Amino acid sequence: MKNDEDLVYRLRRRAEIRRQIPTRKSVQDNQPDRLSDLLEESANEIERLSNMKPFAWYDPTNRHLSLDQHNPAFSPLGQLIPLYKQSSNIDAGIDRNTDNKGYEIGTEEGYNDFIKYRNRL
Repeated sequence: MKNDEDLVYRLRRRAEIRRQIPTRKSVQDNQPDRLSDLLEESANEIERLSNMKPFAWYDPTNRHLSLDQHNPAFSPLGQLIPLYKQSSNIDAGIDRNTDNKGYEIGTEEGYNDFIKYRNRL
């Protein structure tokens, strides 16, 4: 993807342009532009999330959990769900249509709770 078509680049460029418009009240008053700040914050969050790597994989078809994405125990047509460590900025979780009572699979603590729950079955 070309740099000028990248969403992160466009968000940051739009924030930069907004801050340089001399007729804007925030520019005239030398105040922060809240929308520009929000655009930059969004670009930073997109960049952070795109760099996250899953710590485990879950196959709901056969209820198999593994640290290896290419584990042969996963069903061939199963949909793998990547599991990420929870950040204070995101609300991670699993599909709400499953029987996920009492645990959040998107967190390391939730992963451990899930293993305990699965072993009880």
